[in-house]
Amino acid sequence: MSPTDNMKNVSFDLPEYTAEVDAVGTLRLLDAIHACGLTNKVRFYQASTSELYGKVQEVPQKETTPFYPRSPYAVAKLYAYWIVVNYREAYDMFSCNGILFNHESPRRGETFVTLNPKYYRPTEVEELIGDPTKAKTVLGWEPKVTIEELVKEMVESDIKLMKHNPMA
Repeated sequence: MSPTDNMKNVSFDLPEYTAEVDAVGTLRLLDAIHACGLTNKVRFYQASTSELYGKVQEVPQKETTPFYPRSPYAVAKLYAYWIVVNYREAYDMFSCNGILFNHESPRRGETFVTLNPKYYRPTEVEELIGDPTKAKTVLGWEPKVTIEELVKEMVESDIKLMKHNPMA
């Protein structure tokens, strides 16, 4: 995870840094695997982002939904996405992308659950909702936690946080 993952508007303040970390960094890792002759030994996973969809073209989003990135961060991650595809096809590498949507847990940082207008971006993304149908049908995936259980866990986590730090 790059520092730009935490606050997407940072990418507008530091677009070159964002490109170096999220785009060129991915390229450097893939190129190192190839240059060292490790293409048959290494499995490369690139954690991508639903921010690729940005100005969404359909709801919910599927793997076939067109990308429309709305920030330097999303554009850098789009480069990373496609360079992974290119290296997989060009060098027969095990390299794949996961398009991760917003998810919550007690371990997730506070910057993800607290809204502060100073973190708003000049161009906001629209409604990002992933379609889990393929994971359910192909992989047999089913959620292990219901939405009600998740909300309960989040509220309990917030209460615990407030008891330890009332100003949080």
